[in-house]
Amino acid sequence: MPELNWSLIQALAWIKIIAGLSLAMWLFLIYKKPRPMYLGASIGLGLASFYAVMSKPLAKMFWGNNGDEIFILTFLAKVISGQPFHDFFYNWLPPFYPPLYFWLAGLAGKLLGLTAVGAAKLGVIAVLISWFLVLGIGLKIYWIKIREAEWGETWMWLGYAAVFLIMIDFNDLLIKPYEALSALLGVAWIALLNKTLSDGHWTKRHYAFFGIAGGLLILTYYFWWLIFISALIVLLRFQSRPFVALKRLLVLGVIVVVVSSIYFGPLFFSWWQYGSENWQARFFHWSHLVSVLPWQILSWTGLLWLMGWLLAWRYRTVPVVRTALVVALGSYLYYFANLFLLVGRGLSFQAQKPFPLLPAAALALAIGYGAVELWHHKIANWSPKRRQLLVLAVVLLYWSLLPWHGFIDNKEVLTQLGKDMVVPTAKDLAEKIKVAVPNYEQRTWLSSNLPELGAYLPLSYMVAYNPHFSHQAVKYSDRLASLKLAVNAKTPEDFLKELDKIKIGQADALLLYKSGDQKNYPLFFWQDSFPNGGRELIVNLPSNLIDEKNWQKIEINSEWVVFIKK
Repeated sequence: MPELNWSLIQALAWIKIIAGLSLAMWLFLIYKKPRPMYLGASIGLGLASFYAVMSKPLAKMFWGNNGDEIFILTFLAKVISGQPFHDFFYNWLPPFYPPLYFWLAGLAGKLLGLTAVGAAKLGVIAVLISWFLVLGIGLKIYWIKIREAEWGETWMWLGYAAVFLIMIDFNDLLIKPYEALSALLGVAWIALLNKTLSDGHWTKRHYAFFGIAGGLLILTYYFWWLIFISALIVLLRFQSRPFVALKRLLVLGVIVVVVSSIYFGPLFFSWWQYGSENWQARFFHWSHLVSVLPWQILSWTGLLWLMGWLLAWRYRTVPVVRTALVVALGSYLYYFANLFLLVGRGLSFQAQKPFPLLPAAALALAIGYGAVELWHHKIANWSPKRRQLLVLAVVLLYWSLLPWHGFIDNKEVLTQLGKDMVVPTAKDLAEKIKVAVPNYEQRTWLSSNLPELGAYLPLSYMVAYNPHFSHQAVKYSDRLASLKLAVNAKTPEDFLKELDKIKIGQADALLLYKSGDQKNYPLFFWQDSFPNGGRELIVNLPSNLIDEKNWQKIEINSEWVVFIKK
């Protein structure tokens, strides 16, 4: 068993208390005030409290400040520093990654005086609280304001959101909560849209509701829209008035574009101005070809996936469920299309990207609908006592499958929590650089690259350490080639001339690691290594290319040194 300190033991005790109190609250609400919104809010609040207690003593994101966590923290740090409309690595460019979640979490973090790590924790808490509430508010607007009817199907949608939570790995929600929330809300959006497209008369409210909601969803995470747009095209075939539905979709498309133009407008302009080189889509690892078949493992999660497929097929004639089926199938078709592309062209665009979130959300919707149908047609005829026993059994089972049991009791998780309590050295380095270079935000840096530094010090780089996290308009391969030419210069003057040849984003500050080799400063990069993900690349910068005539030297500590261009 891992050794735990007292803070972590106290957190574990509080987590179990929160789990017990949540169960008591659910049972009270079910038997005394059985309203879906109240119950959903209680589940979300309980899980948010669980995560808040678990993450409070941590100095890092859950799996450490590495991998995808780096760009998440760097983006949040950029927003907290007052630069929300800048790319997280290149100040002269706009964001290339959907920014809405980062804007909201970063702004909240700034107002509360949090670091990027604190803002990331706050973001997860907000998503867990919003899980049922935002969905419920959206549904209430849809039924009362759009359809002008009584709020219907509430238990189905509660079941949908609740089941989705236990069909995915809690890790997926911890690392990228915006992907999980946008999958939940996105599947609900497309299901309601498909249900409504052929209605007799659409008012301005219809267009405003679906258009604005769609724009906000694409600002949160855009990848799902590859599947959604394809699904809507397929679903047109089943509309009673396909031409009317198509016309409405086109108008909605315009509204979505207008709402999301705050992000796409500057992004497309940067591509037009500087060109584009897309490394994000090129990233490939052989593990992307692994089959995603959760039902092949005997578990509650696997059983839910299998049940979702069966119910989606059983109720495929119902518009909402048909939408879920098409979205789930579309996720697998995207996977297979990438296999053919890989075989035929040697390319693959992240074949597993839809998994597990998007198909899980779609199948959870089918389960929610099937559960309500089963209740109305079978269970409602049972005696009250039998119904109460069934509800109690379902609640206890669901409660036991949530992360405050299986997830937090895992030895690997407990070990990781212990590691995450250690304050990273990058934080101290960041504070020293802030003191040594007060105008660090106004400079463009060439760095030996300590990725974790971005969580505490949002620098603007001449060339960042990872092409897959780099803006398309930076044209990473050209910029890296320019760097290689610069480090091969013969004199300090030639080194400066090569740096100055870069049209925009020339380095005027150096952050270098003292490796012990007095002749060179190593610059570390993570480069694409198709088909095996990435590999480390070291570019050596000769120390004799940096002279006191052109650069002011500032010692940061025994390992790092800064040079400022004079």
